[in-house]
Amino acid sequence: MVIKSIEFKLDRVEKILKLLYEYKEEFKLKYGIPVKKEILENIEEDRRLRELIDLLILNYSKAQSIIAEKLFKEVLGFVGFDTNKSFVEILNLLEKEGILEIRKWRLLRDLRNNFSHEYPEEIEEMAENLNMLFENLDILKEVFYNLKNYYLRAKKDFS
Repeated sequence: MVIKSIEFKLDRVEKILKLLYEYKEEFKLKYGIPVKKEILENIEEDRRLRELIDLLILNYSKAQSIIAEKLFKEVLGFVGFDTNKSFVEILNLLEKEGILEIRKWRLLRDLRNNFSHEYPEEIEEMAENLNMLFENLDILKEVFYNLKNYYLRAKKDFS
């Protein structure tokens, strides 16, 4: 049952990451990266721009949340670690296991929090946050694949 749960979430996040890269590429082709605040001033008139931004934010937040709130503890528990710990202790363990760097993970978490407190009229802040998303998407992907590979090695060792 634990294996099915972990693998379902791994598959889900992998699909979300694929979508994020597709949305990033479309954004780059249509609007350019880095995002300039002048582009975002047309957000009310450009429906696809608004959709792309919403899709990027939603999927980034979803992937980051599934990894942090579900997969970290489930994978560590599967491997045999005690996961009845604070999130900081979990992050320390993940760093010791070579899955992530805490400093970089905090940046990803802070970015997700920025999106949840962002208001549409704050165009400059939105541009900064979108640029941070584009710049740090590879870090999220790296953490995910480090975690996935860690799980797959452990699963192979247990079989």
